[in-house]
Amino acid sequence: ADAIMKLLDQRVVQIIFGDNANLTASVAKSIGALLSPSLRDNPRAAALRVSMEQFLENQRAGYIHLYDQKEGCFVFGWDAAEDRFFGWALDDGTWVIGHMNYFVNEFRGAWTFIVNRFGLPLDAVRAGTFKIKPYDLQDGRTVYVPAAWDGSAFQMLGLSLFMQEMQTPGWRPLLTNAVEAELDYSTRNGLPGFLSESYSGNGNEYTGKVGVPQFAVTSEKRITDTPSLYTLGIAYSIDPKGVEGFLAANWKTIKSLFTDHGPWEGYKTTTGSAIKFQTAVHTFSLILGFIDAGHDNMARYLKNSGLSINPTALHQVASGPEVDMLSDTFNISAWCREGNRLQQHRECDHFTMAGTGLMGLYLTLAPVESSARLDLSGRTLQLRYRSAAALPGCVLRFIPRISKGSMTMEAILKLVATGETERQFIIPLPATPALDDVKEMVLLFPDAAGDVPLNLNIGQFIASP
Repeated sequence: ADAIMKLLDQRVVQIIFGDNANLTASVAKSIGALLSPSLRDNPRAAALRVSMEQFLENQRAGYIHLYDQKEGCFVFGWDAAEDRFFGWALDDGTWVIGHMNYFVNEFRGAWTFIVNRFGLPLDAVRAGTFKIKPYDLQDGRTVYVPAAWDGSAFQMLGLSLFMQEMQTPGWRPLLTNAVEAELDYSTRNGLPGFLSESYSGNGNEYTGKVGVPQFAVTSEKRITDTPSLYTLGIAYSIDPKGVEGFLAANWKTIKSLFTDHGPWEGYKTTTGSAIKFQTAVHTFSLILGFIDAGHDNMARYLKNSGLSINPTALHQVASGPEVDMLSDTFNISAWCREGNRLQQHRECDHFTMAGTGLMGLYLTLAPVESSARLDLSGRTLQLRYRSAAALPGCVLRFIPRISKGSMTMEAILKLVATGETERQFIIPLPATPALDDVKEMVLLFPDAAGDVPLNLNIGQFIASP
């Protein structure tokens, strides 16, 4: 027996920040459910709340351990067997620690909750960067969505919503856009579900490579023929009407995935067959999304704990009037490798750039007062322009006053040829402390060699509350 126990004790213990954060937040939501009026005074419910709250408090030391004070962010995880943080080895053997530094993922809400619940530095959230990408809908409109690393629906939407996101400027329109784009893509491609990390239908393969290429940060090939059902629950909590219509249109296929022990994982469109696996967390996510009680349960927990339940405070939303980036309170200047080819002119709240064969072109916008605080968290960018030619691949980068790491915050813009007619686009920005002190914005243009002309007039550039 002793020999067997010694063998069993040779196990690998790995602690992943994101997965633990999701479980911790789930316990808090469960406490909130036990605080509902029908259960609040129940002695058994009260005893459970005390036990669960103690469980949460016992995790404090663990999350403090996972917070890297030097880098100002959480590490990705801890390998207890090796007693080192997760990372990778360089060619010279140096161990590089991996950090939580991208905010559009399935841990986003729990990440915010952990910082709030345990009073950890706000820098832990500020370290999370993001990318926003345009998506063209069937009706001709372009919406801007939060790009997930793998283009996965659950990375964009999460496994559940509970941090008052739908009451928060920035997150509400971004998540609404994400669901609209997901519904559009699936409808256009005949998918009875969303593309998201799941079993792929290829043997026992479970993979994160399932996703929409247009929504992905990675350029690696995505699996696009294996939609799953579980993120439809979260989508329903965001756009119930849109999801109801989608379910009705695909009901014949979706209904065929139901069994007396729950739905199958998904459907492989190239073979017309069900993916016969079941994942407990996916099934629970589907059910809880349709119930949509997460916000109420978490709000009860936060209130009972004396923590803020104001969505603008939770997410550090900017306050104050709109910011006009073309006003005289901002410096605006354009640069390129061969400056003599570039013409720029600023007059009456308009800024014009023109030239041919421009290489290495970029435009900077920064407050005149270098100490001025430009808070863009949760605001909406509105840009009105005229362009003689389409300018695909323009990138608007947000440079914080204090920056760590190599990842950037940016939005990829879609600038079309307008002729003499002005066009406007609107980009919601996420509510995050990463945007609460932006030093400058930099608009990067694709290289235009030879005689390719540029003639761009910006007539409005504002950040609205």
